[in-house]
Amino acid sequence: MLDKANKTVDQEFKAKFGAQFIAPREQYMTAVYNHFALPPTMNDFCDATLAVARDAATLPPAELEAFAVRSLPNIEIVFDAFYRRYDQYRTDLAIWRAQYGNAEPGTRLVIPVVASEGTNLGASPAPATGAL
Repeated sequence: MLDKANKTVDQEFKAKFGAQFIAPREQYMTAVYNHFALPPTMNDFCDATLAVARDAATLPPAELEAFAVRSLPNIEIVFDAFYRRYDQYRTDLAIWRAQYGNAEPGTRLVIPVVASEGTNLGASPAPATGAL
């Protein structure tokens, strides 16, 4: 089944690129592999693929395609969750920047320290950590 899938990919690239299909096919495959090697997702990705691999261990070859269709979402959810968290980070950062400004890299932020009664106790510099 996997050999058949690989030959299908080759045929698609041959049809599109002719005899010079190998370089574009390899470029495409590298992009696919790199997508799944996104560093912040590696632990969750490995856990998800291990679970899918365990389920596939006793699978009859004739059921591979249907298994892949129903199992791929269990791997894709890792990336969907990461991008949802990343989008939330970007939204939160935009709100923060709108409220506090966009500090230049290396500048020290001054964050007012306020007592619970509302009395301003002065300012405390935050460590410079680069661009915000």
